[in-house]
Amino acid sequence: MENMDLLKISYLLGSLSFIVGLKMLSSPDSARKGNLYAAVGMLIAILATIFFHEHTNAETGEVERIGNLGYIIGGIAIGTIVGYLAAMKVKMTAMPQMVSLFNGMGGACAALIGIGALIGTRFARIAPKTLLSHLAAALGSFAVAVALSATFVAIVAATMHVRFGDLIVAFAPGAMDAMMALALTLHIDPVFVGAHHLSRFVFVSIATPGIVHLFGRPQDDLDD
Repeated sequence: MENMDLLKISYLLGSLSFIVGLKMLSSPDSARKGNLYAAVGMLIAILATIFFHEHTNAETGEVERIGNLGYIIGGIAIGTIVGYLAAMKVKMTAMPQMVSLFNGMGGACAALIGIGALIGTRFARIAPKTLLSHLAAALGSFAVAVALSATFVAIVAATMHVRFGDLIVAFAPGAMDAMMALALTLHIDPVFVGAHHLSRFVFVSIATPGIVHLFGRPQDDLDD
């Protein structure tokens, strides 16, 4: 039996374990076993990917296996420790919030991996000197944005009767729905926070094309 066949069988077993585990999570009596079944399914999928996954290099024609095992094992170890400590310390009444947080972190990690891969392929042929210049420009832009936000927060806090914490959430970068959810959790007016984020999005959408038109330049310095 070839490795790809073993990989498909392992993925099928892992999927069945997930399905059974999710079904058992619907009842408090079987939730612990359901969690265990789902964890076993994830372990099967990870081990199968490490041992059986292979792909052919388009340039060399060689069959390659999963690399960077040290990073993978290290990530699993760190995640296991953090998850265990969180599960032991978080109260059962706060368990839904913890599960939501972990699910959100999983999605964020997947997004960061995709962004990193996209950035890596985009900058693959750029000289280190040019890349460092772009990095300096990006960090400078970030610093300017933080300084402007802090300035607006200080001005509004000094001239209006608004709590400083409310302004921090209103002017902080992030998705509007996430900031509004955070506002509800911290007992801050979500309309106040949402209005600030929406106005910033509108301003950026209107101002960005003009800024690019005025200060942009052809990317002649990029290496081909």
